[in-house]
Amino acid sequence: MVKKVALLTAGGFAPCLSSAIAELIKRYTEVSPETTLIGYRYGYEGLLKGDSLEFSPPCAHTTTGSSASAGHQSGTPGSSSPM
Repeated sequence: MVKKVALLTAGGFAPCLSSAIAELIKRYTEVSPETTLIGYRYGYEGLLKGDSLEFSPPCAHTTTGSSASAGHQSGTPGSSSPM
């Protein structure tokens, strides 16, 4: 059975949001590595327009153990666009 988990926020910037998303990615990768993780860009707008990205295993396994380093720099794990 294919498992998919989508991460969706309201689309604005929020303190610690990148860290929270990075920890979700890290934990899902540890507990359920077969689960596909999807993030929608720009919140509900991205959901309605189908503007999403898939978090690949390399994104979830950076040298810091999570994708937090990418997220802290850009506001969204693995993306330069706000989620």
